[in-house]
Amino acid sequence: MTEALDWNAKNIAEFRANEGKVGGVFEGAPLVLLHHVGRKSGREYVSPTMYLPHDTEPDVIYVFATKGGAPANPDWYRNLTDVLRVEEMERPAPGDGQVLVPRESGRHQPE
Repeated sequence: MTEALDWNAKNIAEFRANEGKVGGVFEGAPLVLLHHVGRKSGREYVSPTMYLPHDTEPDVIYVFATKGGAPANPDWYRNLTDVLRVEEMERPAPGDGQVLVPRESGRHQPE
Protein backbone atom coordinates (compact mmCIF):
# COMPACT_ATOMS: atom_id res chain seq x y z
CA MET A 1 0.00 0.00 0.00
CA THR A 2 1.36 3.44 -0.91
CA GLU A 3 1.86 6.05 1.77
CA ALA A 4 -1.12 8.11 0.48
CA LEU A 5 -3.44 5.09 0.41
CA ASP A 6 -2.30 4.06 3.91
CA TRP A 7 -2.97 7.62 5.17
CA ASN A 8 -6.44 7.57 3.57
CA ALA A 9 -7.21 4.12 5.03
CA LYS A 10 -6.33 5.32 8.54
CA ASN A 11 -8.52 8.43 8.19
CA ILE A 12 -11.43 6.41 6.76
CA ALA A 13 -11.26 3.89 9.61
CA GLU A 14 -11.08 6.68 12.20
CA PHE A 15 -14.00 8.52 10.54
CA ARG A 16 -16.19 5.42 10.64
CA ALA A 17 -15.18 4.43 14.18
CA ASN A 18 -15.75 7.90 15.66
CA GLU A 19 -19.03 9.07 14.10
CA GLY A 20 -17.34 11.15 11.42
CA LYS A 21 -14.68 12.72 13.62
CA VAL A 22 -10.94 12.37 13.04
CA GLY A 23 -7.75 13.89 14.38
CA GLY A 24 -4.63 15.12 12.67
CA VAL A 25 -4.96 17.63 9.83
CA PHE A 26 -8.74 17.02 9.65
CA GLU A 27 -9.38 17.55 13.38
CA GLY A 28 -12.42 19.79 13.92
CA ALA A 29 -13.07 20.15 10.18
CA PRO A 30 -16.26 18.99 8.44
CA LEU A 31 -15.30 15.78 6.63
CA VAL A 32 -16.98 13.52 4.09
CA LEU A 33 -15.93 10.33 2.39
CA LEU A 34 -16.21 10.54 -1.40
CA HIS A 35 -17.06 7.25 -3.09
CA HIS A 36 -15.98 7.22 -6.72
CA VAL A 37 -15.13 4.71 -9.44
CA GLY A 38 -11.78 4.63 -11.24
CA ARG A 39 -12.28 5.75 -14.83
CA LYS A 40 -9.78 3.18 -16.11
CA SER A 41 -9.87 0.41 -13.50
CA GLY A 42 -13.60 0.42 -12.69
CA ARG A 43 -12.57 -0.07 -9.05
CA GLU A 44 -14.43 1.75 -6.26
CA TYR A 45 -12.37 4.20 -4.22
CA VAL A 46 -13.11 6.20 -1.08
CA SER A 47 -11.37 9.54 -0.48
CA PRO A 48 -11.67 11.55 2.74
CA THR A 49 -11.97 15.27 2.10
CA MET A 50 -13.15 18.43 3.84
CA TYR A 51 -16.25 20.25 2.70
CA LEU A 52 -17.98 23.61 2.98
CA PRO A 53 -21.70 23.61 3.85
CA HIS A 54 -24.04 25.78 1.77
CA ASP A 55 -25.17 28.91 3.64
CA THR A 56 -28.92 28.36 3.28
CA GLU A 57 -29.48 24.84 1.90
CA PRO A 58 -28.66 22.17 4.52
CA ASP A 59 -28.63 19.37 1.92
CA VAL A 60 -25.93 21.06 -0.19
CA ILE A 61 -22.21 20.87 0.51
CA TYR A 62 -19.21 21.92 -1.56
CA VAL A 63 -16.16 19.69 -1.89
CA PHE A 64 -13.04 21.14 -3.48
CA ALA A 65 -10.52 19.08 -5.43
CA THR A 66 -7.31 20.23 -3.79
CA LYS A 67 -4.12 18.34 -3.22
CA GLY A 68 -2.85 20.05 -0.10
CA GLY A 69 -2.01 23.23 -2.01
CA ALA A 70 -0.16 21.46 -4.83
CA PRO A 71 -0.65 22.87 -8.34
CA ALA A 72 -2.11 19.56 -9.61
CA ASN A 73 -5.54 18.11 -8.85
CA PRO A 74 -5.75 15.07 -6.54
CA ASP A 75 -5.88 11.69 -8.27
CA TRP A 76 -9.58 11.20 -7.47
CA TYR A 77 -10.63 14.37 -9.32
CA ARG A 78 -10.65 12.70 -12.75
CA ASN A 79 -12.80 9.86 -11.44
CA LEU A 80 -15.69 12.15 -10.61
CA THR A 81 -18.77 11.72 -12.77
CA ASP A 82 -22.39 12.85 -12.62
CA VAL A 83 -23.02 10.22 -9.96
CA LEU A 84 -20.87 10.52 -6.87
CA ARG A 85 -21.74 9.05 -3.48
CA VAL A 86 -20.95 11.12 -0.40
CA GLU A 87 -20.76 9.49 3.03
CA GLU A 88 -21.39 11.71 6.05
CA MET A 89 -21.93 10.64 9.61
CA GLU A 90 -24.28 13.55 10.36
CA ARG A 91 -26.84 12.41 7.80
CA PRO A 92 -28.81 9.18 7.93
CA ALA A 93 -28.01 8.07 4.38
CA PRO A 94 -25.33 8.82 1.80
CA GLY A 95 -26.26 11.40 -0.81
CA ASP A 96 -25.52 11.79 -4.47
CA GLY A 97 -23.09 14.39 -5.72
CA GLN A 98 -22.84 16.51 -8.80
CA VAL A 99 -19.62 17.85 -10.31
CA LEU A 100 -19.53 21.62 -10.71
CA VAL A 101 -17.24 23.53 -13.02
CA PRO A 102 -16.41 27.25 -12.86
CA ARG A 103 -18.06 29.63 -15.31
CA GLU A 104 -16.44 32.86 -16.44
CA SER A 105 -18.69 34.78 -14.07
CA GLY A 106 -17.01 33.08 -11.10
CA ARG A 107 -20.22 31.22 -10.22
CA HIS A 108 -20.48 27.47 -10.65
CA GLN A 109 -22.71 25.31 -12.77
CA PRO A 110 -23.23 21.54 -13.15
CA GLU A 111 -20.79 19.93 -15.58
